[in-house]
Amino acid sequence: MADPQKPADPLDMTAVLASTVHDVKNSLGLISAQIEEVTATLRDTDPGSADKLNRILLESNRINSGLSHMLGVYRIDNQLLHPSLEETLVMDVLEEAATRYAGNLEQQKITLDIDCEDEELTWVMDASLADHVLTNILTNAIRYTKDWIGLSARVENDQLCIAIDDNGSGYPDALLNCLEPDASLRVRTSSTGLGIYFADGIARLHHNSDTGETGRIELVNKEGGGARFALWLP
Repeated sequence: MADPQKPADPLDMTAVLASTVHDVKNSLGLISAQIEEVTATLRDTDPGSADKLNRILLESNRINSGLSHMLGVYRIDNQLLHPSLEETLVMDVLEEAATRYAGNLEQQKITLDIDCEDEELTWVMDASLADHVLTNILTNAIRYTKDWIGLSARVENDQLCIAIDDNGSGYPDALLNCLEPDASLRVRTSSTGLGIYFADGIARLHHNSDTGETGRIELVNKEGGGARFALWLP
């Protein structure tokens, strides 16, 4: 029988925050689904309202992604996230990520091109975790591109490279260096910075025991303009 005079054990606030983030994320998912449904009904009769709702949906998804990253970083840092590595058709991963944003792309008149060097290409990865990374980067690409996004996959030096390109203004210098030890706390904990940190953690969870290599990410501003995000998997 519990001693009524004994104080309760202190709460693990990190665990409480993780649980709260999970609940809020689920609620936002339901809200986003409802917005998407209403947007679809207005697309033909009231395109102006549909466009406004679509932008609200994009921001809702962006908030949801940020919460997912917080939860993911918590799990990675506490070694609670373990990849399920399986032989995966790479084209399926690309198309799954692109399909999720079909409505946003159409509404904002953004062209998305998919280019996989071999449509039968397979790779050992955790497809769900890779999808988390790609949907996060696509959310930002849709937000900042002018009118085009490229989603591509190729094998180079025995590694799989999945890249997302856009023709926007590129990454700010602070974000390009957000993974450096001396990066500012404000940049590293911003919505985009946290997403990059999460993507880097997911990449590093992919490990090739034969070569000792781990996954990595790259952020590049292209010479002709626009940004490139690359996910490299061993």
